[in-house]
Amino acid sequence: MAPRPRSLPVARLFLRTLVLTWNVASEVRTKILATRVEEVEAMLRRGRDRGERSPSIDEVIDHILAPLYVGSLLGRPIDEAFARGLAERALVEAAGRPINASE
Repeated sequence: MAPRPRSLPVARLFLRTLVLTWNVASEVRTKILATRVEEVEAMLRRGRDRGERSPSIDEVIDHILAPLYVGSLLGRPIDEAFARGLAERALVEAAGRPINASE
């Protein structure tokens, strides 16, 4: 297993705080996560521009980011193999759709 990044405790604290303050307005939660969503959307757009099939942003959130964040929150060991498996499953699903269908 790869060494855990030093930022993992900070990410875990952020996620716990997010869960404990779930009653915060959805606009605040959206704003907090907006930067990550913009980064992912840019990566997906670059892939589509190269002619690659890519998952939708919702699929990335549901099938890649959510398991990573929740696993981290619950103390699950997150390693490269786990993350790679999540990404590969999302890409396999996207491969069955026409290019740009996820836009």
